[in-house]
Amino acid sequence: MKRLPKTPTSWMTLVLIGLMAAALAAAAARGRDADGAAGCCEALRDRLAQNAAGVPFVSEFDAESPGEEDASGQTAATVARILVGDMPEVHLLHKPFDAAMSAVAWTNYLNSLDYERMFFLQSDIAEFERAKTLLPQLMREGDVSFAKEVFDRFRDRVRDRVDFVQANVTNVFDNATGGSYELNRKDLPWPADIAAMDALWRDRILNSLIAYRVSTRIASDKNAAKAAELRLDIARHLHNPDAPTNTVAASALDSELKAFDDALAAWSSTPTNAAQRAAFREALMPSSLPLTNTLAAAEASTNTFAVIEGSTTNRLDQLLVGYFSAVKGVKTDDEARADAIEKTVKNFTQYESILKDSDQEFYLSRFFNAMTTSYDPHSGYLTPVAQEDFGIDMQLSLQGIGATLQTDDGAAKIVEIIPGSPAERDTSETRLVPGDKIIAVAQGDEEFVDIRHWPLYKAVRLIRGPKGSTVRLQVIPANDINAIKTVVLVRDEIKLEEQAATSRIETAVDPNGAPRKLGYIKLPTFYSSMKLGNDPEATQRSATLDVARLVAELNAENVEGLVFDLRGNGGGSLPESVYLAGLFFKSGPVVQVRETRRTITLNDNDPAIAFTKPMVVLIDRISASASEIVAGALQDYGRAVIVGDSHTHGKGSVQTLLPLRGGKHGSLKATTASFYRITGSSTQLRGVSSDINLPSVFEYYSELGEDKLPNAMPWTRTGPARYRRADTLDETIPVLATRSKERLAANERWQKHMKLLERFGAFSTNRVVSLDFEERLKRAQEDEALSRELSLETPVASGADSFDSDTEGRDEPAPGTKAERERKARQSDVVLDESLNILVDLIDIHGPPRNLHAEEAPYDFLNTFFQ
Repeated sequence: MKRLPKTPTSWMTLVLIGLMAAALAAAAARGRDADGAAGCCEALRDRLAQNAAGVPFVSEFDAESPGEEDASGQTAATVARILVGDMPEVHLLHKPFDAAMSAVAWTNYLNSLDYERMFFLQSDIAEFERAKTLLPQLMREGDVSFAKEVFDRFRDRVRDRVDFVQANVTNVFDNATGGSYELNRKDLPWPADIAAMDALWRDRILNSLIAYRVSTRIASDKNAAKAAELRLDIARHLHNPDAPTNTVAASALDSELKAFDDALAAWSSTPTNAAQRAAFREALMPSSLPLTNTLAAAEASTNTFAVIEGSTTNRLDQLLVGYFSAVKGVKTDDEARADAIEKTVKNFTQYESILKDSDQEFYLSRFFNAMTTSYDPHSGYLTPVAQEDFGIDMQLSLQGIGATLQTDDGAAKIVEIIPGSPAERDTSETRLVPGDKIIAVAQGDEEFVDIRHWPLYKAVRLIRGPKGSTVRLQVIPANDINAIKTVVLVRDEIKLEEQAATSRIETAVDPNGAPRKLGYIKLPTFYSSMKLGNDPEATQRSATLDVARLVAELNAENVEGLVFDLRGNGGGSLPESVYLAGLFFKSGPVVQVRETRRTITLNDNDPAIAFTKPMVVLIDRISASASEIVAGALQDYGRAVIVGDSHTHGKGSVQTLLPLRGGKHGSLKATTASFYRITGSSTQLRGVSSDINLPSVFEYYSELGEDKLPNAMPWTRTGPARYRRADTLDETIPVLATRSKERLAANERWQKHMKLLERFGAFSTNRVVSLDFEERLKRAQEDEALSRELSLETPVASGADSFDSDTEGRDEPAPGTKAERERKARQSDVVLDESLNILVDLIDIHGPPRNLHAEEAPYDFLNTFFQ
């Protein structure tokens, strides 16, 4: 097993400090500016010098709430002065923040509020023009009044539009006249006056109404079909309760169907609550176990099957709950009309409520980020709260109760309970369930603090807290809006396993019909073992450590090859990309990092190899940054075949996190370097090209990619590093591509997949939608039918049991559960199906890497560090 570092500190010291450590340490000893703000270069020097002394480069930040001081003009003025002073010298491009850059920042700020140009009038924009080139002067003076002026006007305009929606939504619904609506307005002019604004908003209201009506009709039709299917399953169960899979034809179930229909007819309405459904079940099949407790739990949950799956009830319990849930989802036209109107109004009133409840941080963070993103789209300002969330994302853990929240009618609504968390482990009658709304929070035995209409981030900070501490919550239950319950929880460390690396065994069938055992690893993000929080007991996590463990497990299963899935992986820790790439070849350079005056080569120096068999790496247009480093390195070494979208995202820049005053005022995230493949080519804008193109939906999204982002940095190149390839796949890849093309030409599932993508591509490019309900419904039904066919059909080229190596004899996951969602996602993943086939071809045609254990090329120290 490859030896892995316990902490990135030593790596960061070697790479980012290099030969500058002594000089920077001396420079960091210089004083600070008169106002106490760190000088532009001194902020960076301080951090580099601390790291040279063994202090982690990304420091521990102040986890205290920003409090009133951060909401004060004094603090905002300080941040403004720091940013306008530091950004030009810290950023890789070293551009002055002048009038031209001010105009870019001015545009960025307006777009951050009104990107689709739906709220401001042209007269508003003309009024704001006076400050277009004056932001450098204003920020140097600590004057952020322009940010507040624009936000106040925006909030007023939103309030006007909400009033318009409430006054006109019913009339728009009842007097729809068709036409079309442009969804993408970012390049169109702002409305000239109120009359133009009203006309635009009538179309926007109608588009929203049609979208909700179409969605409701599609869901209603699906629920009706599901109810009919479950009605037959219930009759089959009544026919033979002991059969695990009963496929008795409907024609043989007349008596059972009549019994079920008679039981339904005995009720004046469909059983809707737990007690009614329990009584119904007992009447239908008295000999079975009571359902009351299970249904009571399900009643309080928005995911009834998640409750059922974890209970001790039998199959009939699941069928009945599913049937009544499906019936409840069947809407009449009048119900669909009322639902569309209600959701449309709520959509806009909710947005107004969020703006009304927002404090200075809401608009100041946008204003400061407008300034930093004028340099490039990845530089930014992190508020203290965003800084803490950054640490959580990198470490995959936090301390709290384990619930995902969103704002809803002024309360913090429970969206999801994280598995294994205190909220999930709570077995009390008052336990939290999705749909509950938290309205007040108390620490231990202290008084409750009402959090209604608080910004969500502040509510979250109050709910989070140290491991082992007690928090009490006042909650409006999801199933009884007239009640209030108190929930008492002890906070604990929460593992965010959704973003952690996972693996499984996949089975593919080769051309001779023989099953082949293959490994599969999914890595959603490059999380880091670096500690970013204040808790000394916080568990460290590392993408490399996890992948190395999973690879070892797959090796023990004697898989023939590996699919390494980086689809959707937007990057993360740069050191982790170097460590992780090194798991798959002996040693050598992984990536080159160019700073202002030098290019540094980052090497994997450990000769151990964790996995020596053939590999396919899956990418898409979302794969970015660290993903591109790994995919590019494995491609350059000839170590893997890259499969997926035509190329990755195209982010080739490196950001450094510079805490402002130890993090008290947030942090500056500045682009300080560019990275290059060992061939010398940058991934900026162009990304990593696939060897075999298997497009996903992201390939057809016209606005996706680094080249579509405003103010993106240009593509450049540098000299190549010295390295020796582990293999040469140049002659093998065309053969693999030809075989894949021939397979896909005969694969009906793939043809349907491409038809769906082409339909989406046409919509993505045009972005003009019809305002005729029937036309929109017809298109949606066609898309739904195609999607359903794709998900229901058995994979042609891969084994039917490819989702798991041990599926035989297992029960099917209950509908609506995470397990079922994962099963459906895997079943419809035609890109992975074909990637497995390509891997089998690679194994059979080419075999294992042929030069994997060769000595690396000589290491040229001077050329590496001073190109």
